[in-house]
Amino acid sequence: IDFLNSMSWLANVDNSGTYYISTGSTAYLYGDFSNDGTTILNNSLFEIRKNGAQTFDGMNFYDLKITGTGDKSLTSDAYVRHSLVFNTGSGMIDGDTYGSVITLDTTATITENNSNYVLGTVQMLGKHWANNTQFTFGGLGVDLTQGNYNLGAVDVIRYTGPSAIQTGSGNSGIARAWDIT
Repeated sequence: IDFLNSMSWLANVDNSGTYYISTGSTAYLYGDFSNDGTTILNNSLFEIRKNGAQTFDGMNFYDLKITGTGDKSLTSDAYVRHSLVFNTGSGMIDGDTYGSVITLDTTATITENNSNYVLGTVQMLGKHWANNTQFTFGGLGVDLTQGNYNLGAVDVIRYTGPSAIQTGSGNSGIARAWDIT
């Protein structure tokens, strides 16, 4: 096991062992990241910084931040426990190419903008909240207000990409679709 405090990976990383990133630390990634082993991100920040195309394996992230320019390809499913943030001018995450899904914890948030976003599927599953309150599902683009009835667990799955565009009467919608159950 390698115990790591804040550090930078300047080249491609192929983890076949175990990395433990200490609480409050930051791992800066400037190359591609293959995680065939175990990476434990204990309440730490994993920052994707390469300027240009980059691939990385999904894992259980606490905070995931995209700052490097160029598109980032997510090669396997990822779970985000606290926040997923895109800096203005950064690339987007392409989960679509590999069929990867990003799942947000029911308390996590996602911060995107018009140019920097997740292409593919992002979901928040099993959210419960109090009656007569509004919930934004962490920034997935859906706000719901629960009335006096308990809806139970609510799942929101958002897909962003060309196949999400709906066309009717000669008009096209946005490239996003939501499934709410």
